[in-house]
Amino acid sequence: MERTVNFVPEGMMFGEHGVNKESYLTSAITTTPSVIYYFSDEALSRISKEHPEAAILFTNSLIYKFRILAEIISFLNSPVEQQMAHYLLKLVNENGIFLMDQTSFARYIGTSRITVNKILNKWKTQHIITISNRTIQIEDIEGLKTIRGSGANPLSNLDVLMLPM
Repeated sequence: MERTVNFVPEGMMFGEHGVNKESYLTSAITTTPSVIYYFSDEALSRISKEHPEAAILFTNSLIYKFRILAEIISFLNSPVEQQMAHYLLKLVNENGIFLMDQTSFARYIGTSRITVNKILNKWKTQHIITISNRTIQIEDIEGLKTIRGSGANPLSNLDVLMLPM
């Protein structure tokens, strides 16, 4: 099964793991008109020497990508509702208002669209979220955080896995 690993917000790097002629671990698809810049290994090395802060940005972005993989692994055996709560909080934190259909969200969680639909409808009746024009608005962030922490495998300090805004 194909799984969406990340939704890259505007201005964020992707593909860093391919540096130094390494194999890429993932593929990328744009869902909106985008401008993508490619830097050869030589250009990245030159930029890093001329601008040491660029090397720090690159390294931090690479570390964040490995955190994403660790996050996916840590949630593999967690209930789907707990995963959905975490990833919804993450998407909204990193992207602000976030447009996504249920099929895309299901692919991001690694479950079926039907399961996503059932849980979203449950959350709507509990007034945790509202949905309008494919936009999920969190109405009760603490309620969602409670769901996120309520699984069989309680995971601590999950906010460290989110990008600071």
